[in-house]
Amino acid sequence: MFLFAWPRLAPLVLLAFLPLSILWKGGKTLETTWLLVAVAWFCTLAYWSRRKEEADASALVPLRLWVPLMLFLCWTFISYITSSVGNYGLDEVLRDSSLILLFLWMLRESSRDAYGAPLALRCFQILIVSVVVAAFLGILVYIFQPVPRFVGSFFDWRFHTDYWPNAWAELVLMVWPIAWTRCHPSTTLRVTPRVMVSVVEPWTRNAVLWNLASFTGAGLLLASLFLSYSRAAYVAFGLQVALWCFIRWRLEGSIRRAVWNRPSLGRTMATLCITVGMVLSFNALRAQFSPVQSTVEKITFTAAEGTSSITERAQFWKQAWDLMWERPLFGFGPYSFRFVQTRLQEGVFATSDHAHNILLKYALERGLPAAVLFIVFLLTIVIPALRTLAQGTSSPPPLLLPLTLSITGVLFHLLLDFNMQFVGVALPFWLLFALLYRKVLQFSSLQPAESLQPPLSPTLLRFSELSLATTLMLLALFEGRFLLISSIGRHAEARGDIATALTWYEGARVEMFSRDLHLSRAHLSLLQEKPKNALRALDDYFHVNRYDARAWKLFGDTQMLLNDLQAARSAYEEAYRLGKWNHLGALRGLIDALRAQGQKEIIAQRRVEFDTLLSAYLEAIERNTHFIALTPNVEEFLAVTGTLAELFPTDAPRYQAMGARADRHAREERERISARPPGRLW
Repeated sequence: MFLFAWPRLAPLVLLAFLPLSILWKGGKTLETTWLLVAVAWFCTLAYWSRRKEEADASALVPLRLWVPLMLFLCWTFISYITSSVGNYGLDEVLRDSSLILLFLWMLRESSRDAYGAPLALRCFQILIVSVVVAAFLGILVYIFQPVPRFVGSFFDWRFHTDYWPNAWAELVLMVWPIAWTRCHPSTTLRVTPRVMVSVVEPWTRNAVLWNLASFTGAGLLLASLFLSYSRAAYVAFGLQVALWCFIRWRLEGSIRRAVWNRPSLGRTMATLCITVGMVLSFNALRAQFSPVQSTVEKITFTAAEGTSSITERAQFWKQAWDLMWERPLFGFGPYSFRFVQTRLQEGVFATSDHAHNILLKYALERGLPAAVLFIVFLLTIVIPALRTLAQGTSSPPPLLLPLTLSITGVLFHLLLDFNMQFVGVALPFWLLFALLYRKVLQFSSLQPAESLQPPLSPTLLRFSELSLATTLMLLALFEGRFLLISSIGRHAEARGDIATALTWYEGARVEMFSRDLHLSRAHLSLLQEKPKNALRALDDYFHVNRYDARAWKLFGDTQMLLNDLQAARSAYEEAYRLGKWNHLGALRGLIDALRAQGQKEIIAQRRVEFDTLLSAYLEAIERNTHFIALTPNVEEFLAVTGTLAELFPTDAPRYQAMGARADRHAREERERISARPPGRLW
């Protein structure tokens, strides 16, 4: 019986994976991405195994949606194959492809009921409960751990820097409209003076207890959003509220009835009071263990990071725009921004893994056509949904308004930041997108579902999607073995067992998703004073990525060990060009190579350039910009200033003073971090 019923387990598998993706480090880990591939493969296989000769037109995806999605995936695959940084990006390919397969599955599964129930209802319930549980977990972390911002479940306790409040804020932006609607069963919309439409069905008959629970849950979500101190999320939330007011005005025909009616105003004020009370309570409890972030300083950009979050973000957008035109067709490859952007960098540590804008990220990394295809996909869904709500002449379908607010809120945030690398954010986003599009297809008078049947045959759809899902699964299985081997090597390296680590690394050297594997091989080989082995490892790395300043610095160190000063100088020059704002060791190596060659006059000619860079690093160390005082750049700074003091005795006091200032501030910052009370949870 089980063999015949296994396809029906697909909804259960997906709904079980949904809370896991949120509660387990926000879905940031690689194992979550690999599990996502397995879930997408199982759901796709389960759907088409029950419909070998699909004839139900309502279960088919419209051509105008299916084609842009498949072309977007094809462009992504080609971009990865031609990538300039092939050691990264495979996880993005696997994740995006799996999410699109689950989007198609969710759209078809929810089509069997006019309102998308019961699968949609179960999805909403599990999503809301998961986020509330994550928020309660976040309360403990916020109160008892040193991290100054609310992160929910988006953290990794193994590393003191792995806390992701912006990703948590994006998830809350997505969930609060649905939670608000589901928690207020009496909410109605006045479509015409005589027509009142109930938005949701009540979940309980005990109105008093339910209202208390709903107000508390809504207040908790809003409090966690506020305490995340994500200014991009504040902007997106404000736009969500403005859009909600506009739609309610269009439906009600009056601002007073839409916003200032007594029941709605009462619920809003109760929720706001609970929100303020929670914020004050959480901060009061936190103050007993750790300092509390100043809200005024954060909003007015007078906090420790100042205006760097705005100035750097503007720089990222401009740099991504400029780089986009260098390779407009297929881009530099998925996850390439962090490598190709550094040569355009304008400040110390002013770099990022992404361009802080989803459209610029896709255009730079996957090519302009990929960005255009993604825009077409978004507009295909969002524009009809907004048009349906803004008409105000017909009854909107249940949950169309909160779904629209959820999706648009995330899209607003994605234009200012990017957090789709978190499965805990991306998975519910694509599932809600599918439910929103189902509403549009079913209820939009402009696009009746009967007119959107695709001309593609079910056989072609089945073959294409099953082939894609199977390819992803086989690729994940192939790479999974090497990920395990390299992970064992990393643990051996952490223990200081260099020989064992190199043995495991050699066993994983053919993996596609190698990341920093070859750099680790080269570094450990240099520790063993085996430069030939280091060169072989670096050669493997340069075959997939020539934009990494770390690799060129290691290459320079290797050539210095081999006493090839000219090759070392060239390597250090390239490392300096690519990463001078992030790796001061490139400057130290370049000066050492020039000094060994007897080229003191070249150093003298470039002293103004070098001094300008050193001054920027000194200012960053004194301000501890992006925690630079905790990095080896401080030691590199001391080495560079010490060398320059020896080469130019007349300016030695200035260089010695710079080194002393950097050393003093770094020591103070490190002592402050060491003296900080440890977390009460770990």
